[in-house]
Amino acid sequence: MKVTNATAPTPARARRGRAFVAPRFSGSVLRFARRVAGLYLRLAMGIDRVQLHEAQRLYDSIARFQAGEQRLLIVFRHVATWDGPLIVWAVAVGLRRWCRAHRRRLRSMPHTHFLYGKDVLNWAGPLARWAFPRLGGVPVVNGKADRASLSTIRRLAVSGRFPLALAPEAQVTYHMFRVADLAPGASSIAAWAADGSRASQTASDAPSRPISVTLLPVAIGYDYGRDESTTLAGVIGRITVALDAPDRPTDRKPLPEPRDALLSLTATLLDLLEVEYASASAGGLPPTVTPDAQLALQRRIDRVCAAILSRGEAIFAYSSDDPTLARVFRLRYRIMESVYREDVDPDRLSPAERALADHRAELAAAAQRHQQIVDVLEYVRPDYIEAGCSTKRLVEYALNLLDVTNRMRGGNIDSRYSPSGKHAHLLFGDPIDAVPRVAGAAVGSARGATAAITDRTRAAFDALVLDLEARLGSPRA
Repeated sequence: MKVTNATAPTPARARRGRAFVAPRFSGSVLRFARRVAGLYLRLAMGIDRVQLHEAQRLYDSIARFQAGEQRLLIVFRHVATWDGPLIVWAVAVGLRRWCRAHRRRLRSMPHTHFLYGKDVLNWAGPLARWAFPRLGGVPVVNGKADRASLSTIRRLAVSGRFPLALAPEAQVTYHMFRVADLAPGASSIAAWAADGSRASQTASDAPSRPISVTLLPVAIGYDYGRDESTTLAGVIGRITVALDAPDRPTDRKPLPEPRDALLSLTATLLDLLEVEYASASAGGLPPTVTPDAQLALQRRIDRVCAAILSRGEAIFAYSSDDPTLARVFRLRYRIMESVYREDVDPDRLSPAERALADHRAELAAAAQRHQQIVDVLEYVRPDYIEAGCSTKRLVEYALNLLDVTNRMRGGNIDSRYSPSGKHAHLLFGDPIDAVPRVAGAAVGSARGATAAITDRTRAAFDALVLDLEARLGSPRA
């Protein structure tokens, strides 16, 4: 049983890569973006309404930043592909509306320098490539030190015109109500800002009030339409068609419970992947025998992810026993560097050299299919949909499962299915002061300071997601 593309793939060709694209903020571009932001969210993202919860905390944090009392990092949970534009909208548009409704004022136009993955500009289209730098965005490379990027971030953290906005989870996690492991990047930036503020005060002859460095945590969640049960049934139907599952419900056959249907479809999907990728794992992929069916599914997922990554890594002649996410990042950037060449200009190569460059790009495209599958499959977590869980959790799980079939057919994050009519919720938490944690670390211990900030941020996120799930009040399935 095959899952195939509707159209033949276009042969990959080497392209000229983009070096670091420095932010070059334009006030006129921001003003234009503010005017079209609501339309963009509705048409491009399928988000009809946005609700800010505890927006007073956002206002207070921005007001203190604009008054020069603190440096600010807005750290948000990255649960869906639409989170970045949503955060920009919340600060540039939503906060201004809140100020008008509550008769509050800010000193200047609110905005953020948002951090985004460098590879985004390869697939997000010409509008994003034009707009992101002019909106003050900073490209970053997860899992790799990029000197130009780090230098720019450090400068903006200490003296940037706007706060920084970034996702400490490092990439989309696809779970509204479960926090993934945090990368140390956000905490390192906060420590840099604290050190930079202290150094600038030490160098100044004039006495001044200490400047704090604050992280404002944000949890993000979504309502998937007015009737989420209908949305869920529709997504399950799409998965069933994509897999051509033999036990597909018919008019003569009663529909299974949504959770049971999703777990059954997960098993069917794994059957396909295990057959395809068994040769990538020594001894194949024998079934895991355990009395706990849910645990057995998770073990199968983990084993398949490892086998798929091994297939992709073999194309570049290396192997790894690092954690799954680290392997995904490394493979992703090996692929990007092989297709989008920064070391040469493919159009200036000789015909023979161009042919070799294109061959390298074709190999990278083959590895891309493997990497794209794991990029989502690692977030298919059966224990996220325990018996009696909310419909929202089931919808998230179903969307991830459907996206795996999208990646199997050559799709990527840009072609991920998204229900229309979504309502977005942003819950702002209590600000976290980084300065005491930097000061409390051992002298010269940057690692200790970073760990302390990361632990506090993780605790804040854990509390926020519990609060958010209670506020959204999704009915039990």
